[in-house]
Amino acid sequence: MSLRSAVLGAPAVALFLVVGTAAAQQPPQCRSLSFRSNFRLNGAQQYLERAGRTNLEADRRREVNDAVRNLTEALTDRGVDQLTLWYFFARAYAFRRDWAAADSAWTKAERLADPECRREIALRRRIEWVPLFNQAVEVLNAQNYDSALAIFRRANLVFRGEPIVFASMASIFVQQDNSDSAIFYFELGARAGDDPRQAEARATAMLNAARLLHRAERFAASIIGIPPEA
Repeated sequence: MSLRSAVLGAPAVALFLVVGTAAAQQPPQCRSLSFRSNFRLNGAQQYLERAGRTNLEADRRREVNDAVRNLTEALTDRGVDQLTLWYFFARAYAFRRDWAAADSAWTKAERLADPECRREIALRRRIEWVPLFNQAVEVLNAQNYDSALAIFRRANLVFRGEPIVFASMASIFVQQDNSDSAIFYFELGARAGDDPRQAEARATAMLNAARLLHRAERFAASIIGIPPEA
């Protein structure tokens, strides 16, 4: 079912997404990281690499805990590289599935990163996002709408560059006759990401926000191209 045919009716049934196996297992690491001059950051890097290689959850948990301990101690080290510190914190929190903490650490790292490193962080965010999105789709297809919304919200903590997430959430609210929330999420979908390949999805979200605004007789706001209200 296409997004255009799904909106303003039953919630969208989205296709499952996949990430290339090699990228999912070992995405590239920012070349601008600096950890070898600080023994705590160097140790954290080794712990995180081992956590990524093990298939045993108990071993992964131990390695991540050791990494977080090193990183916490490094917070007070003079001259510690802040990009590397927060980048490693984000990786550790992602292993723990603490998405709010991972998002906060990634955001701090992004503010310090060069464009190449920001692209790598975006890739890591999306790799973590895909399983959450797929889980939400599975729950949505079973018509468990409240549970799907909860998972979509967790996914949005990790990555917010896919219009289909916001459009799917909006479609659920349409199904529940909650126009205000549907408009809000369609508007978010209209602004999500900057990939040219998603231009149609963003335009569809904008169109459906306008349709709902028009249906609610909010005519001025329903004109296509007017930015959403703050």
